[in-house]
Formats: sequence, structure tokens, C-alpha cells
Amino acid sequence: MINQGNRVQANYRENRALSRCSRIDLTTGCIFWHIYRDQQSPADKSNSVMRRPKILSMLVVAMAKSAYEWRKKGDAFKRGGRLEEAIRCYDAGLLMNPSDPFLWYGKGNALYWMKNYTEAIECQDRALALNPRLDRPWYDKGNIFRDMGDYAEALLCYDRAIERATRPAYPWYGKGTTYQRMGDYTEALSCYDRAIALNSTLGKPWLMKGDIYANTGALAQAMECYQKALAAEPRLHEAKSRIKELRMKLQETSPPATTTWPDSGPDTLASRYEQMRLIGRGGFARVYQARRRSDEEIVAVKVPQIDEKNSSLFIKEVAAWYNLRHPNIVTLYHADIYPVPLIEMEYVGGYTDGDIHVKDLADLPKPIPFALAFDFIRSIADGLIYAHGKGIYHLDLKPQNILLDDEGNPKITDFGLAGIGARNSLSMQVGFSPLYAAPEQIDPATFGKPDARTDIYLLGMIFYELLTGEMPYEGSSPTALFGMILSGKTRIILPSIHDPTLRLYDGIFEKLIARKKEDRFQSVEEFIDALNAITDLESLTLDRVTEELKESLLVSTNPDEIRYLTLRLVSVTIELVLIHARANNRKELLYALTDLGYLTKAYQEDLDRACRGIEYMIAEGISIQSDRIDMLEMLCRNIERENMKM
Repeated sequence: MINQGNRVQANYRENRALSRCSRIDLTTGCIFWHIYRDQQSPADKSNSVMRRPKILSMLVVAMAKSAYEWRKKGDAFKRGGRLEEAIRCYDAGLLMNPSDPFLWYGKGNALYWMKNYTEAIECQDRALALNPRLDRPWYDKGNIFRDMGDYAEALLCYDRAIERATRPAYPWYGKGTTYQRMGDYTEALSCYDRAIALNSTLGKPWLMKGDIYANTGALAQAMECYQKALAAEPRLHEAKSRIKELRMKLQETSPPATTTWPDSGPDTLASRYEQMRLIGRGGFARVYQARRRSDEEIVAVKVPQIDEKNSSLFIKEVAAWYNLRHPNIVTLYHADIYPVPLIEMEYVGGYTDGDIHVKDLADLPKPIPFALAFDFIRSIADGLIYAHGKGIYHLDLKPQNILLDDEGNPKITDFGLAGIGARNSLSMQVGFSPLYAAPEQIDPATFGKPDARTDIYLLGMIFYELLTGEMPYEGSSPTALFGMILSGKTRIILPSIHDPTLRLYDGIFEKLIARKKEDRFQSVEEFIDALNAITDLESLTLDRVTEELKESLLVSTNPDEIRYLTLRLVSVTIELVLIHARANNRKELLYALTDLGYLTKAYQEDLDRACRGIEYMIAEGISIQSDRIDMLEMLCRNIERENMKM
């Protein structure tokens, strides 16, 4: 009877534990269950084995229910902007049910809004590991990579979200914002249209479309988009403020009028020019060859298609070009906005090579011999040095803007026109050419405003194409190209991959086309100095001289001869060090510094420190800048003086 009474009491305790668990009083239920187990006799413990799965099952259900409650609390805090409290709720839920992918997603989303990108990505990866079919973690990862400036990775994430979502309006919107930051407005507009088609209640895609039209001067289209954004989401305050600002602008701006002219040129120019003949056209302007009536001089007349708003800025933008008088810059004769906006400039007609007529570098069959490419780049660089000295930057250098005269000499044209094209509502130009654009032109918020170093990047792109016939990044479209240019994980294809004879120039191109402005050559003069250094290295055959000196030292027994050979070896090795440093050839520089280590005792520690610095730069892909070159030169001169005293 006693045993039976104990068993009844035990069953009562067990049922209380089950009851506690079923009411989601998880902590009390678990504690009561352990107390009940501790108070059981060995026989009762044995008899309750059959009931253990039921207890455990109830505990699991209770844990899941509690985790769900914590997730709901976390979501509520997150909607209210209380992100830290939301994360605490998600963590509490994960303690009870770490296999809930939605808890991981919620926590990652809160971390994203707190700009804790590294931990946010880890949480979204945990969510995807638990449920690979989810789309929202991929969408959040796309947002994170977009905000970090890794646009290629962001687009991949959005595409994965689109594959998994039933109605992927948000991933299409995310792709649109990424393309917009990259400057690819056409792709951005297409993505926003897809998002709107999938979910007509979204106002943000209309808002972003309006921003694109506003930034390109199409104010009427922008207003229409902002109004549609407000209709879709009446609480979208950004749309209200943009409409207010745009109404003020529209009061000051008349609608743009488009004009088309025959191939013989606008009739309104007949009093100034005769024999006008169309020789080129683009999305921004038409170019005519013409004879000036006043003196019968053959000139080129560029007639840009610009709206009324930008016509007032037209003269201001090209005014700097008036001051540029250089053999490698096309001379600007005259600019006016009446009777139509026009630029009258030096006519550069190109040259004929056999059956081929070449009017600019774009027409030139590539690759070309290094000596010819070097001559072209030296001449273009001379023009840029002159312009930069006057504080004038081109910012749209490309093969089409490097004209060739009848002797094949290059001349830079279209100074100042990039800014006009970027603001013109009659085209969708963004002020640069996508295939040659520098990172700061695509994403100035991340990489800073374009400056003289932008021209250095563009010059490097032209030089690379002349030598290899290819571009330094492989992209199937301008969008893919932008992603590779902006990605910190992508490095250029070294020119030696295309042509092994260009190995010594790899370092120069890594520095010319560096993503960050501060990692490039800081002036055109510095670039030309590096180019000359490599050319001198090849002509002086210093590597061969070094090896001959080493061999002579090994066999010499005459003290005076040994001293002479040592001093000569120090001098040649130092020359190699400085040449490779200026040319950004980090591996060759490291070899030369290692050789120099055998020729010093007093400065061995400084030399070792310099070598470790170069090794780090090799590993991280960092260019050698002038301050480090100055430090190396000082160290080399100290080693040279040390050997002269011996």
C-alpha cells in the first residue's frame, strides 16, 4: 500500500510538470520535472522511463512556443525602432530554439539597421543554413553588400532572393537601388518597374525613379513619379518633400524642347559656315566639318543637344577650355548659345595608314607595339600635365576623345563637356563613359569626388587597352563591369597575362588603375617618372650588371678591386631598389632589398623592417606611395655612405 501511495504521489508530481510545460511556464516546468526525478526511488525512476519521451516532447513544444513569443516581441520592438531590445528578445528565443531560422533572420535584420554588417551577415547565413528556401535573408544580405559598396555581391544576393520569393518585389527594388548607385540608370529603371508590377502598393520604387529623372533634368517625369509614390504610400514623407522642392524648380524651368537638324547642319548657322558636313554623332552632340565664312578656315563645329536649363551653364563649363593652348589639346576657337549652342574648335582629321583611316584612338587596331603606345601616352600625359597645372580636369578621357592629326599626334578634346552631359535632360548620360569609369565616378559617396587622380585612372585604362587590346576587368555588361571595379575582392587582370613581355609593367598598372585614389600615382608626372624608370631599367640592363658584379666579387682576391666592386654593386643595387619602388614592382623591389641586406651591418634592422612592410603590401595589394619611396631612398643613401667609409 505504501509503494502504491508513493507511486500515486509520483504520478501527481509528473502530471504537475506536464501541466506546467503545457502552459508554457517553461522554467517552472523544467525545475519541477528535475525535482520530481530527484525525489523518485530507483524503482520509480525505472517505471517512469516509458513516460520520459512524453515529458521531453512536451518540453520541446513549450520551448518552441516560448521562442515564437520572443520572436513576436522582437519584431514589435524592431518595428518601433528599439533595436537593442529587439536583439535581446531574439537572443532569448534562440536560447530556447536555436533551430528557428526566423529568429536568426530577425536578429540579423536588426543588426543590419544598427550597421553591424559583419554580425548581420553571420545571422543571415545561419538562417539560410537552417532553411535554404528563405528569400528574406538573401534580400538583407543584398542590402548589406550594397551599403558596403560591394555591388557585384549585392546583385548576386538579390538574384538569389528573386529565385526563392513568390512575388519578389523587394529584391527587384534592391537591385534597382544598387544599379542606381552604380550609375546604370537604365537597368535601375527596369528593376523598379518590375518591383511595381509585382506590388503596386510600394511607393519607394516610384520615389527612386523620380530621383533618377530629377538628377538627369527630366523634371516633369520626376514629378509624375513622386506623385505616384505618394498615391501608393500616402505616409511616404520623402515623396511629399520631393514634390514640394520640385514644384519650386518647375516654376523656374521651362520644359526642354528637342531639335533635330539635317546632316548639312542647322540652317541658323548658314551665315557663319559653309560646306557643313556631318562627321560624327552621339547621344549628346553632333559634329560637323565646316568652312568658316570669315576666313575660309576649316573647323569642327560641335552642336550639343542640351535643354534650356543647361544652356545657361554651357559657356561656364567650356570656359576653362579657352585657356588651354597646348600641342596635345584640341584648340577651342569659340563657344556660343546663339543661335544654337555650339562649340567651334580646331579640325583634327586623322591620318591614313595604308587602306585604314584612323581619326582617333578608338579607330586604332589594337594591341599596338609598346614603343608606339608609349609615345601616345607620353603625349597625352603632356597635355594633362599642362591642364592639371591650370587646375583643369577632363574626367571623361576615353579613346574617342583622343583625336589624331595627319601625322598621328594625339590631341585631347571635349574638356568640360562631361559635366554638361551629366545634367542634360535630353540624354541619360551620367558624365562619364561606363567602360572607362573610375570608382569615384560610379560611387562618389564611397570613393570621394573625382579629381586629377581620376584622369590618371582613365589614362591607365587607355594605356592598358592600347597594349593588350583588352580591358583590365572582364565583364559581360557595363553593370557587371561596375560591380568588378567597385568590389574590393577583384583585382585587375595584369597585362603580363595577355603578354608576358609586359611583366615589368604590371606594378605600374596596378597603381594606375587602383580602386582608391590614394593608392594611385598622385600626379601625372609621377606616373611618367615611373614609366621612364622601367624603360631605363630595360635599356641599362641593370639586372645583368648586378650578376656580373657578384661573379667578379666571388673570384677577386685584390683588396682594392674588391672595394671597387662592392661600391659598384651597392650603387647598382640601390638604383634597382629605387626604380622598382617608383614603378610599384613590389616583388622585384623585395629581391633587390634582400640583396642589399648582404651589403650592410649598421642598417640591417631598418632594412628588415622595410622588407616586412613590402611583404605586407604584396599580400594586401597596396601600392607603393611617394612617402615610402622617400624612406627607402634615405635608407639606401645611408647604406651607400656606410660602404664608402669601409
